[in-house]
Amino acid sequence: MSDNNPPQSDRVPGIDELLAPYFAKYHRDRRYPALIFECGKRTMLQINVPSKDLPNLLQAKPASANNPASGKDRPEIKGHADDIKQYIGKRLKKGKKWILGSFTANVAPEMITVEELGMGFCIVVIPQIVKLDLTDGQHRLKAIRDLMKTDETLLKNESFPITL
Repeated sequence: MSDNNPPQSDRVPGIDELLAPYFAKYHRDRRYPALIFECGKRTMLQINVPSKDLPNLLQAKPASANNPASGKDRPEIKGHADDIKQYIGKRLKKGKKWILGSFTANVAPEMITVEELGMGFCIVVIPQIVKLDLTDGQHRLKAIRDLMKTDETLLKNESFPITL
């Protein structure tokens, strides 16, 4: 027997094989591998979402003026989303790297399912009818939506981080 091929009993299953039962169980819902952690006495989840999912997954409710009780996100700053859109668009056209900060969103725990896998890894299951309440990132979301309207293939291979 070759040293390069360990006995079958020593084979470690790949991640696809490990996660297949969870993805099959929730095949009609959005499913994302995630990290789960505690911060500020809250359970936090970090997911990465394909660009095609963002428009229907996130909803923004901007605050009016400087009244945080009027919305979940800061007031919209005129022109800021356009600046972000131009930044991404220019970098993409030149084939250069670009970066945006993580989105932050809230969701009631009972509206999602978290399948904990251990060691801080989990699967987050978000039903198709559930929207996440955006608390940081409304300008980035608007820029991404506008770019996707312009050319739906522009961001097709991109994913965006969301902290829940």
